[in-house]
Amino acid sequence: MNELDPIEDLIDEGRLEDALEALGDIPSEKRPPPQRGRLAAMIVHCLDAIDPEGAETILDEAFTEPIDAAYVLALGAQLAVRGSTERAENVLRDLCDLNPEGVNVAWVQLAELLIDEGRAEEGLGAITEAEAAGPDYAPIFYEKGRALRDLGRLEEARTAFGTYLEAEPSDRSAWIQQGLVFSDLEEDEAANAAFTTAADLEGAEEDSEI
Repeated sequence: MNELDPIEDLIDEGRLEDALEALGDIPSEKRPPPQRGRLAAMIVHCLDAIDPEGAETILDEAFTEPIDAAYVLALGAQLAVRGSTERAENVLRDLCDLNPEGVNVAWVQLAELLIDEGRAEEGLGAITEAEAAGPDYAPIFYEKGRALRDLGRLEEARTAFGTYLEAEPSDRSAWIQQGLVFSDLEEDEAANAAFTTAADLEGAEEDSEI
């Protein structure tokens, strides 16, 4: 279990002040970009509920020097959650232009935002940039699969989700996505197998919580 997981449980339980206290004990600068981004996003999420003005200050100061790529990623995520998708897109594009450490993570997050907005072609363009920046980042292939499926490029989508699942075989949502691709391809046996795997993973998660 990741050390951030219990803190996320506190957030889910509404114990935001306890979560903030626990988050304050974790040094974000020692973490890789995706983990630091999650940490910063959790802090902003808590502050947004407890102290909206304080959270807004954090968001407004995200571009102060030195620029922390993960911090800006968290800003983009928070803006997207707030419904400010245009501002979130601009923030992520600015980060990609700055090209700091973790830029492939920013491109993937931008791709996810664009795909969710129904802009799969643009999302795929962001994925191409992410691959150029760091092709070993597994979530690239998850979002690539989503974009390709939305564009009707099903064989390529199957390959992308397959690549992702080689790296993250326990990701239930990816098995569901792969099953949907198989269904689109009218490969019913493969689709059923993918959906069964997803159901088994859900059952295993429930058993682990007992």
